[in-house]
Amino acid sequence: MNNTMNHSPETLRAAFEKCANPSDWKAPIDFITSRIFGCYSIDTYVDAIEFMTATKAVTTDLGNGSVRIQAAGYRAGDAW
Repeated sequence: MNNTMNHSPETLRAAFEKCANPSDWKAPIDFITSRIFGCYSIDTYVDAIEFMTATKAVTTDLGNGSVRIQAAGYRAGDAW
C-alpha cells in the first residue's frame, strides 16, 4: 500500500468520492482521469482507493493524457 501519510483523511475521502461508484462505494473501481486536468494527482487517487478499500489500485496509461485506475473494491479487500 502507498504511504497515505502525505494526504489527510479528508483529502483521501474526497478523492475517493470522485472515483468510486456513486451508487455503491464498495463496488469494484474502474475510473478514467486526466493526468493534466484531473481534480487530484494519480498518486492521490491510488492512495485514496487503497486507504478506503484495502485493495491495490492498478493504473494503466491510455496514451492520450488519460489514466485508467482499477481496483477490486472494498468487498474484495481485507477490511471486508
